[in-house]
Amino acid sequence: MKTIRLLTHLTVLLAFASCSVNSQKADLIVHNAKIYTVDENFSIAECFAVKAGKILDVGSNEYIMNNYRSNNTIDFKGKYIYPGFIDAHCHFYSYGISLKWANLKETRSFDEVIERIKEHHKKYPSEWIFGRGWDQNDWDIKEFPTNEKLNELFPD
Repeated sequence: MKTIRLLTHLTVLLAFASCSVNSQKADLIVHNAKIYTVDENFSIAECFAVKAGKILDVGSNEYIMNNYRSNNTIDFKGKYIYPGFIDAHCHFYSYGISLKWANLKETRSFDEVIERIKEHHKKYPSEWIFGRGWDQNDWDIKEFPTNEKLNELFPD
């Protein structure tokens, strides 16, 4: 009976030992997330492991939890994680807002500006009309335009 009990204890110890040998120590594991990896397939992962400030691995909850261990885990409860938006100098918010504006770069006349604004307003109707990029110095008539045509086309 003692031999069977001893064998049982040894089997359990070996099972635990093999689990820790097969899993890598991480400083942090974040799981149950929607992680935008921005790899070549733009795949979305659920979990990642971090050590010394660097991501060790990214994958499914099952894969990471089976291959890594950590005393520090965070359940992200289905929330999103995006890669860092890093740039030496970027007006990120302003850039995002400007994507809603009519692109008036490389226009050759105020009439072309008006046409681009009309097309933009058809696609993205709004109370306010914003545009950016025109340069009257690129036009045959190099004068600043007045607002009569704009007021006529967009009276409100």
